[in-house]
Formats: sequence, structure tokens, C-alpha cells
Amino acid sequence: MPARPVDVITPADEPAGPQPVDLMHELSIAQSLIELLEQRLASEGPVRVSRVGIAVGELSAVVPDAMQTAWQVATRQTRFEGATLEIETIGVTVYCPHCNQSRPAADPPRLRCSVCGTPADRMLTGMELEVRHLEVLDPDE
Repeated sequence: MPARPVDVITPADEPAGPQPVDLMHELSIAQSLIELLEQRLASEGPVRVSRVGIAVGELSAVVPDAMQTAWQVATRQTRFEGATLEIETIGVTVYCPHCNQSRPAADPPRLRCSVCGTPADRMLTGMELEVRHLEVLDPDE
């Protein structure tokens, strides 16, 4: 059978929004998040979840738009369906040995002090993936 050409999508042609590869990564995270929250809610009884807040570091490899889409998919037919997912993005901060202070990183993922440009020896924030809050409704609400 002879080979046939296949159209290639260039970056300029890509549709806006999360792509399937992004969604697979975030879907796995959303499913793990639901499992974690289900464990926390085990003693609460048949409550519905109205809001979940998470913090994601700028370098955590979580794309907020993709995470929102994945959340919508992962929560279908669960007590989380319809719950708002609030995502707080945490910037990258580093410890600057020259300034002897924590400072925002100048150009993440390069870990340099934003004030003096010295390479940092420690990243303090920017890799987080944490649950910040969880709000529930009683069954009769």
C-alpha cells in the first residue's frame, strides 16, 4: 500500500485552549485530587461539595485552563459535580545568597534573584500543588 501524506498542524494552526496531551496530565491530577478529598469527606456523610480551592506553583507543570477542563470531566456523576474549582497560582521565589533574602525569581525557570541577578541556590515556592480549602453543602441544601 503506498504511503499517503498527512496534514500537520503547525503551532499557529492549533486551536485555542487545552490540548489533549495537557488534559491527560491534568485529568490524572484531578482524579487524584477527588480521591484525596473523598478520603477527607468519608466522615462527613452524604454532603455535596460546592467549592474546592487549590494552589499550583508556576513551575508545577499544571496548566490552570487544562485543570479547569479536567475538573469538569473528572467530577461528572460524583459529589463534586458542579463544584467550583478555584486555582491560585503561586509564583516562583528563591533564596538569594547575595541579598540574604527570599526574592521573586527573575525569569522562571531560571532561578536568579530578581533584584541582583545572582543565581539562587534554593527555590522556596513555585512547585506547589496543594488543597487550600473545601466547602460543602449539607444534603438538604
